Amino acid sequence: MDTTALLQRDSIEGMIEGFEQRINSARQNPKIPKSKEILYEIMKEYFERIYYAREQGKKLAWVGLLFPPEIVLAMDIVPFVVEQYIIQLLASGRGYEYFDLGEAYGFDKESCSPHLATIGAAQTGLVGRPDFIVCAGPQPCDSQSAMFDVMADMYNTPIFYCNFPYRFDDEAIEHFKRELQDMVRFLEEQTGKKMDLDRLRELLRNSAECHEYSMKLMDLRDRVPSPLGARDAFSFFGPRMASEGLPKTTLFMKALYEETKAKADRSEGVVPVEKHRIVTNGAPPFWYMKLFDWMEQEYGAVVTVDLANSYPLEPVMDTSDPFLCLARKTFCSNLAVKTAIMPYHWVAQEIGKKARESRCDSCIYFAHFGCKHGCGRNRVVIEEVKRYTGIPSLILDMDAGNPMIVPASQMKARIHDYFTMLEAQQM
Repeated sequence: MDTTALLQRDSIEGMIEGFEQRINSARQNPKIPKSKEILYEIMKEYFERIYYAREQGKKLAWVGLLFPPEIVLAMDIVPFVVEQYIIQLLASGRGYEYFDLGEAYGFDKESCSPHLATIGAAQTGLVGRPDFIVCAGPQPCDSQSAMFDVMADMYNTPIFYCNFPYRFDDEAIEHFKRELQDMVRFLEEQTGKKMDLDRLRELLRNSAECHEYSMKLMDLRDRVPSPLGARDAFSFFGPRMASEGLPKTTLFMKALYEETKAKADRSEGVVPVEKHRIVTNGAPPFWYMKLFDWMEQEYGAVVTVDLANSYPLEPVMDTSDPFLCLARKTFCSNLAVKTAIMPYHWVAQEIGKKARESRCDSCIYFAHFGCKHGCGRNRVVIEEVKRYTGIPSLILDMDAGNPMIVPASQMKARIHDYFTMLEAQQM
């Protein structure tokens, strides 16, 4: 397939059209929950902001997965989570050509596959050109940091790294607050605009409400039977990555919580008969999220603990000092950041405690090929899960973005053997 065909197939405009179709389908089908319609609206509007940024005279910033979007939204800068866009392409079964293009450019083929594909997509012009890059590093991983370094060199564009220390205390939060303030000075230089602190506080108040609904939603997953499946639990990552702080994102979380609460109050589970409650860890196969549907249907196995609720999080509180509030929110209210900066033994213990609290009877560790720190800690995690719950774990070799590493059929075979073993032990 030539470059022109790739651009036509995988364009931002195509994303907008795709979400418009989903919105129309949701509005015409009363069985589709209202939260789904709002989710599709958020994602459509997000891609529209990216598509029309230059036409509207706005700066376009590429941001990392764990970057707090409120800070750029407060300055009317359009954030583009470029790797999330590529993950979305891969999840839809498209974009595998970009792996080869990324490797041909010289990026390490053993890096995280979405980052490799992002480098490849950049070669075609698919992701456009940023005015500047802002990201929080080295989280979630060294691979992302390397990707943005390469991208900044490729486009000869300014870049600012907001550094996370590998620690979790008041001094670390103060350090990150100073990093955010330095980043704002960088953004002001790039845009010629001053930070609107009142707007930032408004966005943080919206984020606080959104996060409150998120925490209440995650608590519902401990109910027996669990009312929320893995794919629905994962659905809020997309809108919160680039639209956290906007009113519609809060509206989505409120709707999803209320729908799930109603199911829990009716004792309605994800499956008619819940047989297994799973704790998972590691990045799942984004290209085959149907794996969770298959486990639910085939084994009555529902994920109740995963990346969204493995560790205790704090509510977002006082917004009077917006930079301190944002630093605390990033450290204490973002699970992905918390797991990346804490010592492995602490992370493992919290997963074990949560698995016991949620009454899990099975554990699957997604050993994503391109995730060095994720694969490096799997033994620590599964040992702590066994210590707290007594359950054995399955370490499932796979790749988050590339189906050519381990195909779906092989993952299913391993999972089938695992549940067969568990059920034999219960007899």
